[in-house]
Amino acid sequence: MCQTSQPLQLAGTALRRQTDSADQLLKPPAAGDFEFFSVPAGTAVPVLLALEPGKGLLYAWLPDSRQWALLTHAREHLLACCRKTLGMSWRAEVGTGAAGCSHLFIPTEEGLACLTPDVPGLAFTVGYVGRLPSIGAPIQWMGRIWAPLRATGGAVQFACCDLEGRAGDGVVLETAELPLVLNAMQAPVADARRAMWLGDAGRLELHRRTTGTVDAVFVPWPADLKPAFEFGSPYLASDGELWQLCRNASRRSYEYLSLAPFQEARMPALQPRMGTGGVNFRFARRQRTPPWEEPEHGHDGTEVEIVLPMLESTASGSILGLRLENTSGLAGMLRSTERVRAVLVLDEGTRQTAFFTLNVAMPWRLRWFVHDGMLWAFHAQLQQIHGWELQP
Repeated sequence: MCQTSQPLQLAGTALRRQTDSADQLLKPPAAGDFEFFSVPAGTAVPVLLALEPGKGLLYAWLPDSRQWALLTHAREHLLACCRKTLGMSWRAEVGTGAAGCSHLFIPTEEGLACLTPDVPGLAFTVGYVGRLPSIGAPIQWMGRIWAPLRATGGAVQFACCDLEGRAGDGVVLETAELPLVLNAMQAPVADARRAMWLGDAGRLELHRRTTGTVDAVFVPWPADLKPAFEFGSPYLASDGELWQLCRNASRRSYEYLSLAPFQEARMPALQPRMGTGGVNFRFARRQRTPPWEEPEHGHDGTEVEIVLPMLESTASGSILGLRLENTSGLAGMLRSTERVRAVLVLDEGTRQTAFFTLNVAMPWRLRWFVHDGMLWAFHAQLQQIHGWELQP
């Protein structure tokens, strides 16, 4: 789900306007589509790392010289590339150990990579668990890191390791239906009993049994439903259950399907909504009711804007998002590859603050991260990484 435990409260919110410039700018390491980490890396305080997954390149920001430095392997090994097909579903996990040591767990073509950066030495070490291509991003579950890999013969192997990268007992899943799902999974979700990777044909699940063991299953979607992943993460209901938005081909309508085990509960929806988990948006308005419930008094004909929520803070309850003109409907807008004007907004429930404007293709490909008391936003089409001061 699109959530963070970081509080997201901008400094000087009341004075900010959508025409403002960013508080600070950083140049990107190079041309590319980067992911960012703010972690200790052989250091006493967190440092900023930039990873280009498709090329297997890792950079560190050196604040004194205000330059990016490429980290290299001591034996001149290369970091395996990550599957580009994961797209917006790409994610990594981080384990932080003693003495300022962090481990990045990354999906790659050669297995689940455990990468240990050493910024003072401008170097990294890396090991791999599974040595098979990743078909989904890793997730920390039951105190371990898990990731699905494509095994031989159409099977799926779930790689497993501890937070320092030591391999554990994985799980292999083999069924006649699995060749249908060996494409990229969506970003995983988990609770105390299950970890799930949702795909076009169904979902891969790890189940925690009462004995402490783990087994795997594949659950296909109902025959008449297809998941609509483009509208965001599954909805997290107040009872803790997850619901996935789907299209019903026979009825030409939308339905929310419960992901609870051993049931197939459905709720019809008049229209899709974007969400970050427990919160969804109807046009530009934040909703606390389930996304299949419509307000008694709507004003759809006057709605000219849509807010796409991107990141929800579980600490402050605020949400970072994009406000765009509603010219072709939500589905049509998400299919567009043309440059569009997007306003960055911070929604705090009782007020919505616009604080920057950009013009790029697919602005929802923004990557947000927090480092050194600043909120940063990166997009591959922008010349700079833009930053805003956070409230202490």
